[in-house]
Amino acid sequence: MTSLLNQPAAKLITARPGSLTPLPPAAVPGVPTGFLRPYANERLNSRLSQPLPLGSWTPSWDVPIDPSIKPSGLLAYGASVLALGLSAYQLFVAKKGLVNQPTTGRDAELIPSANVFLIPDRYGRIAAFDLISAAPSETLSPAGGMETKRTYFHRRPDGVTIVASLDASASPHNPAPTIVTYLQVFNAAGQATASRDALNAPLYIAMHENFLVLARRGAVDFIDLSLNVQRRLEADMTPQGLSLDESGRCYLLCAAPNRQQLWIVSHTGEYSATPLPDGVTVFQRPPVVGYDHRIYLLALDRILCLAANGQIEWQYQAPGRVAGATVSPNGLLLAAIGDAVVVLNPGGEARTLCRVAGEQLMGSPILGSTGELYALSGRRLHCFVSG
Repeated sequence: MTSLLNQPAAKLITARPGSLTPLPPAAVPGVPTGFLRPYANERLNSRLSQPLPLGSWTPSWDVPIDPSIKPSGLLAYGASVLALGLSAYQLFVAKKGLVNQPTTGRDAELIPSANVFLIPDRYGRIAAFDLISAAPSETLSPAGGMETKRTYFHRRPDGVTIVASLDASASPHNPAPTIVTYLQVFNAAGQATASRDALNAPLYIAMHENFLVLARRGAVDFIDLSLNVQRRLEADMTPQGLSLDESGRCYLLCAAPNRQQLWIVSHTGEYSATPLPDGVTVFQRPPVVGYDHRIYLLALDRILCLAANGQIEWQYQAPGRVAGATVSPNGLLLAAIGDAVVVLNPGGEARTLCRVAGEQLMGSPILGSTGELYALSGRRLHCFVSG
């Protein structure tokens, strides 16, 4: 295996404050795709693939979730809904629970074109299962073992699969965890190109077209599918979350220095840095990036909206715990707050869409491929329909 950290970059750039070129609004997908992976897509920007209907929403159905999976999020396509948990997952097809299996990661991906979903199985393999029957299909065996966490993976339409993994170990003689990261690119035949690095902090990875973007303490690397570092931006920051927009521009939640900031970074090195307000600690997750390039950051009881240039536009004080959010092509933020699904317009005005009385929502509310709204609590999966 090679090392990414010790590999010289083809082009080394020092990140520098500067004005960012305004971007036109992103194109809306021609066909609704549902919600195919955590944070929506391989860029992790939490964009819904279809506009959010503006009318009322009514309950359609709900089913119990096994609380032992520790529910944390949802994926959906067609009649299939995958409930992800911190320790296991549960697949529902046409409202019926089919399987409940352990997982060794927090990532998953639905691939409708192949009618499968990918998920780390109990042995640490990336396993494929039928999206309707849950029948097993194929497996990939990335580096590491059963204790290795699969932190990010994505299968491209050409069959190439990218897998990022993390091993963290500590002992009485070495109480500080030793973190080993692996990054592997499997071709369609299952042959892998791999890297291994020992760090004291995790890597944050997202993908744009034919490049992986890797954020780590002090640098952002742009890496090709042969795991060659084509461009490296050196910057005084420690990443806590990464997402990309359709142009490959990076949105970094980071500590720089000793305070949470939102950095927007171009591939040429210009960046804007916005310190977050005193007293606000944002969840360490990928920033939500709208089609209009507004950015949304989630705290325990607050939502921050930043303009495309990084300036804070508004803050919303939530009446309950903020569990997650997604953003629609018509500029509406869909948020799970306490027991309610709330929509916020571009001006920060909030309206409750629906409630799950007596329950606490977990993870982000999402839209399925036919426009249904799914919300997850610690006890039940809820489906709502518009009109």
